[in-house]
Amino acid sequence: MMPLRWLHYSLRLPPSLPDFLGGATANRVQWAPIGTAVAAVACKMSRPMFRAFATLLVACGLAVLTHWENQRLDRVPAFLNSGQKALRVIQALRSLNLHPAPGSMILLRGWPYRSDPFSSNGWNTAFIASLVYNDHSLRIYHEGTNQLTQQEIAKMDYMISGG
Repeated sequence: MMPLRWLHYSLRLPPSLPDFLGGATANRVQWAPIGTAVAAVACKMSRPMFRAFATLLVACGLAVLTHWENQRLDRVPAFLNSGQKALRVIQALRSLNLHPAPGSMILLRGWPYRSDPFSSNGWNTAFIASLVYNDHSLRIYHEGTNQLTQQEIAKMDYMISGG
């Protein structure tokens, strides 16, 4: 068994942490015993067990950090709103009751996702339309995302306006 003095040296802790910090009861002081306990347990583990433990510890730390950042940047409501927009597009396309012929060309005009910060182009709308119609032979274009000439627009079989 290793002496406790070596443990303090390996963690680079002074012999008396509260004295070093001037008697302050900062958050660091409260977490120091946990770090000491983790180091003591790590010294008694086999090398493969330590690697698994360290990997688990890093993964948990990353999960906590990601959770904090998502809360700080308020990302969760934005993701949920993005899902609501996708649901509105699906419902709008289904309400048309359109059954395009195989091999048709479809132009989507004025659909959402143009100002969505998580998808700043119309590819999501075109992808949703391809999933709704479930026909790989359809060629679906989004106005503003695809650069189309007036001749190409005139050749479209269907033009669907939305938004």
